[in-house]
Amino acid sequence: VNLEPVEISADIIANDLSNLATAINNQTNRTGIVAHLSANKERVILESASGKDIFLSDIASATPAFKAKVLNEDGSAASSQVTLGGMISGASAANQGRFSGVVKMASSSEFSFVDGAESITHSAEDSLEGSFVSVVSNASADSKLVHFDIQSDADNNEASNDGRRAVAAGAQYNLSVLTSDEDISFAASLSSADVSPLNDAAVHKAMAEAVRATALLASLTSGQPAAKPQSVEFTFEGPNVDQIDTVTNPVATTVGDGEYIIDASQITYPVGVLGQDVSLDVSIVGGQATATITSGGSGYTVGDQLVVPGNFLGGTSPADDLTLTVSNILSPNVQAGDTLAIDVAGSMVNVSLAIGMTP
Repeated sequence: VNLEPVEISADIIANDLSNLATAINNQTNRTGIVAHLSANKERVILESASGKDIFLSDIASATPAFKAKVLNEDGSAASSQVTLGGMISGASAANQGRFSGVVKMASSSEFSFVDGAESITHSAEDSLEGSFVSVVSNASADSKLVHFDIQSDADNNEASNDGRRAVAAGAQYNLSVLTSDEDISFAASLSSADVSPLNDAAVHKAMAEAVRATALLASLTSGQPAAKPQSVEFTFEGPNVDQIDTVTNPVATTVGDGEYIIDASQITYPVGVLGQDVSLDVSIVGGQATATITSGGSGYTVGDQLVVPGNFLGGTSPADDLTLTVSNILSPNVQAGDTLAIDVAGSMVNVSLAIGMTP
């Protein structure tokens, strides 16, 4: 579209190319190129609707190295990748690159091409071409839209009016979902006899539920938020159960002035105290010790005692041991009957908390 290069500059942050995509799209009227941002914001896919080549030139030396390659319409690689950018060096360094499109040819029969070097390229069968299933990728190949062309008149159970003849439904719908791990995939199969009424919406909904039943795929939907069977673990921020908030201060001591950090492993307890994992700071000034809780642990009750051995306070044990008494405790404010609001695909779902749920 443009005969003269169009300068594009953007400040980007780690793992987010949003600014770059925006900068490119701001020049679409001049370049004819549209930038699509992937779902994780780590890739930018450039599309030339006219089919003309995309030429990147004069890449600034401050540009971090990046990899680029031509993609097919389904997001798969159509060429090997090249590395561009000003921060690379050596023979592979490059500050420009030209990327040509892909021409797709379809025929009802096999065909082949012979290039100038007399290399033969044979056509490959596309199982989806002309079939009753279509798979469409978005520009960044982050999602696939699978559509089954349901032939309700031909695939349904039918019977003659006099009851002497019947046709059993025989259509079979299959879907396999691959993952980044070649050893892991999810598959489902449906018969037209299992779906009623037999129409597009019913088959797509049943297929989504069948695949989802094989694993937790929260992103798999059939036009609706993902439904059961699934499980999601939630955690609540806040205090532990019965953690120490404060202890009785100050406490008289014969140990000299000083500041001490006491961790959980240094504290001992009288028989009957069930709490654990508290840590604290101790400040001793003029024969008075003041303890500040740095980590409240869990399992304590008001009146529990904890002992800081004197040898951790610059004295000796047991003569200079410091005994502290719990004066206040904290616990989570999540109670049975409280409601947890969860945003599911833009819709708020309220979940009532039952007794036995723990933070």
